[in-house]
Amino acid sequence: MPDIPEALIAGREETWLTQPDMLFPEEIAVYVRAYQQPGAVRGSCMDHRAAPQDVAQGSG
Repeated sequence: MPDIPEALIAGREETWLTQPDMLFPEEIAVYVRAYQQPGAVRGSCMDHRAAPQDVAQGSG
């Protein structure tokens, strides 16, 4: 069973990645295709979860 963020994002990558005035639609489409690949959202979430440890170790 996926973790909650992964479960909520799956199938909704475009909504998750669309930020007003940040990217052009063509750019969003590239990110959406990338994040629809197996494991991509999970990897992103795991990277986000590791950020506090990265900062504590001085590598972030």
